[in-house]
Amino acid sequence: MALDLIWEIGTRPVFEELQGKFDVKVLSGIFKVLNLRYKNWSKKISQTGGVNIRNGKIEGYFYKYFPVDECLFDYDLSVNDATWNRLNDHVRRITADYYIGKIYFRLFGKYRFCGYFDLTRKVK
Repeated sequence: MALDLIWEIGTRPVFEELQGKFDVKVLSGIFKVLNLRYKNWSKKISQTGGVNIRNGKIEGYFYKYFPVDECLFDYDLSVNDATWNRLNDHVRRITADYYIGKIYFRLFGKYRFCGYFDLTRKVK
């Protein structure tokens, strides 16, 4: 699959670059198949974490950290509801303004791959 190949060529994001406002687009997987309303999604990312925003409303908070070869957005925070705190996003850099991510959802104690998304830096 082409998205798998793009993921493989991606690199660990540069910490300073992965900050600011990004548009989000779900590219594949169960969230796209179920046709959930992933239009008008964005992420606002800071040094330590960020938020998901849909239609101007905050939907989920995350903590950001950098394992070996990717960035991880971990939503397992007490401020999130039971659905959001089961999510993890794994992100790799394609360019300074474009990133690809994998969505994982925790089900029966294990994180399961649910699809790909991309992040595109918003133009000011």
